[in-house]
Amino acid sequence: MNRVVGKIEVPEDEVKLWWPNGYGEQNLYDVTILIFVNGETLKSETIQVGFRTVELIQDYVDPNDILRGRHFYFKVNGVPIFLKGSNWIPVSSFPARNFTSRMEFLLESAREIGMNALRVSGIGRFEAEEFYRMADQKGILLWHDLMFACALYPIDRHFLASVKREITTHITRIKNHPSILVWSGNNENELAIRQRWWDIGSYPMSQQIKDYITLYKEIIKPLVARLDNSRPFLLSSPSNGVQTEA
Repeated sequence: MNRVVGKIEVPEDEVKLWWPNGYGEQNLYDVTILIFVNGETLKSETIQVGFRTVELIQDYVDPNDILRGRHFYFKVNGVPIFLKGSNWIPVSSFPARNFTSRMEFLLESAREIGMNALRVSGIGRFEAEEFYRMADQKGILLWHDLMFACALYPIDRHFLASVKREITTHITRIKNHPSILVWSGNNENELAIRQRWWDIGSYPMSQQIKDYITLYKEIIKPLVARLDNSRPFLLSSPSNGVQTEA
């Protein structure tokens, strides 16, 4: 069996950056991977990628007066971005059906009215490849929750093993899309615990907080960082960011 390994180097000034809607062009590049066996092509696959950087700014508004709080905004390619968008939930509860035209209509509508961001809510699901491809092409940034929402979750080893498999599968699958802005651990679970949505005598808030930190900060956060360190991670949507972790 012959193995061919190589790389293509492109001068930095020849690479056109990918920008969110309203800030520039959505420059995308085709990347084709070929697998050769004994000089013959066994398999080939082409994906589109875009080049951009993402930073989440959470420094103090006034370092001399920390009571004024922190900033919370994103930079893409070094430029502060004013996010304008909405929430995204699945087009249908029946993903096996073909809803490509409906998805195209909704994402194009968001682009046309000037949106540049959508939040993929944790109450939904990880979407099919076509959704992320359309978001790339239209410059729609995706604040992407992981699929945990409005609930208390266990931390036994069997559940954690399932969590690791799910997150590894999906982040590996979709992390090449420049439209994904940030990963978030869950939908509203931090808020729910703090506002006492659940009054469970045998499960006090102190234990809920401890289990929450175990799942999202000690297990999920380092896993996401290992799989994809090109974009930020937040414990929850909404969240106080670094303040919550402290």
